[in-house]
Amino acid sequence: MAKGKKKATISVASAGLALGAVVALLAAYALGTAGRSDADDAKADTPRTIVMAGHGTAVGVPDELKFSLAVSATRSDVATAMADSTRSMRTVLAALKKLDVGGKDIATTGLSIDPVYDYSSNTERLTGYVVNQRARVTVTDLTRAGKAMSAAASAGGNAVRISGISLDIADRAKLLAKARASAVADATAKAKEYAEATGQRLGSVTSLKEVSAPAPAVPTDSGMLDGLASAYRSAAKAVPIRAGQQDLDVRIQVVWSLT
Repeated sequence: MAKGKKKATISVASAGLALGAVVALLAAYALGTAGRSDADDAKADTPRTIVMAGHGTAVGVPDELKFSLAVSATRSDVATAMADSTRSMRTVLAALKKLDVGGKDIATTGLSIDPVYDYSSNTERLTGYVVNQRARVTVTDLTRAGKAMSAAASAGGNAVRISGISLDIADRAKLLAKARASAVADATAKAKEYAEATGQRLGSVTSLKEVSAPAPAVPTDSGMLDGLASAYRSAAKAVPIRAGQQDLDVRIQVVWSLT
């Protein structure tokens, strides 16, 4: 019986020591984390990153010209106005075809029929109808651009209107690819400089977005060239076309992780 009591006493003592060790460990953990705040925990979990903007430019020479073409006819009845405007448009298109401008280079953009009123003598009197037919013309050979506008004006006479003249680059995608590559290189070079200056290295790209890219070509001439019979047609034969150059700019924003 004496031996049994001794064993029980040792077991109870061992359990007390184990419990004391657990309490000590918990106390140490509490002391170690007592000074940490939620902000510290969030900061520790937030990955380090660097954000940099990049700018790239590609220069190209316009190789095509676009212009809007319209023919109109004002007659006493709709049928006659429609027939005459259609005849004028076909004449203009035939003249353009002789210069190899046709097919996919010409797209119909609109047709309108509007009444014409006479408001003299303080009365409203219907006098006829005006029909307008419109198309967008693309000349892919700049050496024929001036001739194409002159031919359209000559063929349509007083019924034709030319407006919205603009120069553009046919293969804009190729130039944009160069501008984008240049923008990425610009952003990367600057990001590396900042990373090295702070004793860090660039990691992988976590996000990239295009902030701005070139918009479609804007007409360089918002005015309208009227068909003014022989005087205008004579002057239009010498329409000068100067291609100049276009700068395609791309701006991006890139985010890298830091290691």
